[in-house]
Amino acid sequence: MPSWLDKIDNRPLRTRIEQVLATSNDQVCAAFEALANFYQHGLPDTTDHPEKRRKITNIPSNESPIIIIKDISFQAPARKRLILQITASELVLINEKTNTIEFSCPILDIQHAVAVPTPERPQGASTFALFTSAEAIVFSLPEKGPPMTIHHANSHSEYTTADEKRKAIVDVLTSHIVSADQMAMPSRQHFTCTGVSASTGKPEPSRAYVNTYMHTKEGFLYFLPLGILFGFKKPTLFIPTRAIAATVITSVTQRTFDLKVCLAPDAQPLGAPAAALASYLQDNKLQLPFSMIEQPEYGGIDQYIKKLGINDQSMTEETKAPEPAKKAEKY
Repeated sequence: MPSWLDKIDNRPLRTRIEQVLATSNDQVCAAFEALANFYQHGLPDTTDHPEKRRKITNIPSNESPIIIIKDISFQAPARKRLILQITASELVLINEKTNTIEFSCPILDIQHAVAVPTPERPQGASTFALFTSAEAIVFSLPEKGPPMTIHHANSHSEYTTADEKRKAIVDVLTSHIVSADQMAMPSRQHFTCTGVSASTGKPEPSRAYVNTYMHTKEGFLYFLPLGILFGFKKPTLFIPTRAIAATVITSVTQRTFDLKVCLAPDAQPLGAPAAALASYLQDNKLQLPFSMIEQPEYGGIDQYIKKLGINDQSMTEETKAPEPAKKAEKY
């Protein structure tokens, strides 16, 4: 019998479990072990879902924190308030209540960062995302709130306004996590929204995103100088411009259209493991569909595609809608 049974003090219960395990397969045994761990230690059941296990690495013992920012609201990898800590080689998220590491990753694994206005929130709210090849780390700052303190190795700085906080976070990211040419932010020179407000019907040229769906997941597309961002529910993806082979406008109706982003062979967006996007793979190429985009948004997206020189295949023979068949003439 497995050793974890010895931890069950209730002898009748242990005997009953032993009887069940003696005639059960490995899957049932694993389920019982997960239940025992849960009730003893509060551990989540990840036995049957190894992809949900998160490898937590400890902070290197010889590295002191360079940056500490407390009470940051994260959306991914966990929806909770955490301490953001940066060492010379690691990004670490710490649960202040339990003083435990919730997540960590090598800084060298982070390939891009973005800073954008938080969608459908008052002006001044900002959302940030850091991307490894398989994961997105997402956090946000509200438009209002208490001052934010950034603790450095030998000093600290305090920021009060939303703009000051946003600039301070961008400075931290570009100083310690990514280079300036890996930091993506909106640019009106690259994308100007041509959509209108759903409530007033008035143009919103300063809006940095468009509403869309990726399959059944509602989200927002940001057309940035360095690539296209889809967020902020899982998956949150960043598609670098170098990975985009073509775009295709499809399913055009009087009110909406779809945008398909075709990636180069073997290219992958950042922020999600390849297995999570396998259903979008066609002929060894990922084709990511974004649907139900409002018609007025077309002008801004079209200008973005042209500005970046992306190959638009919307009107090629392979992708354009077929002509309706002509009815036979009656004589």
